Amino acid sequence: MIAVAATVPLALALPGCARPAPTGGAETAPAAAQDFLRALGTADATRFCALVTVAGQVAGEDDLARCERAGLLDTFRRTTSTAGLPEAVVTGVTKVGEERASLDPAQVSPKAAQDFVGRTGGSIALVRLGDRWYVTIDEH
Repeated sequence: MIAVAATVPLALALPGCARPAPTGGAETAPAAAQDFLRALGTADATRFCALVTVAGQVAGEDDLARCERAGLLDTFRRTTSTAGLPEAVVTGVTKVGEERASLDPAQVSPKAAQDFVGRTGGSIALVRLGDRWYVTIDEH
């Protein structure tokens, strides 16, 4: 569901009955994508974990702690260069209906961040759950 997931197998399973975290997600799809890239670039595990959904589930407080302990962020950082991500700027996303969007490398700067998005297959999937946007990670 997300090209990033194709890069890294996910070793984290979140329960289906998780309660949403109050600080999770972002108000807009571009903000979720930008925050995700910056959290990855700055190794901010707390923010990174609050921005992702696993198998369509929003992380609850216990899940956020489990995500941080599982080292999901470190797994992503080990597999690809994160140069340019702390300064990433996302100017837009490609909407797929009202609830989904994808990130195109052309909508990201600086060049190093654009290259990262390109290496993930050219699209990072985003989903709106309730009134918040998240980056979707498939468990494959």
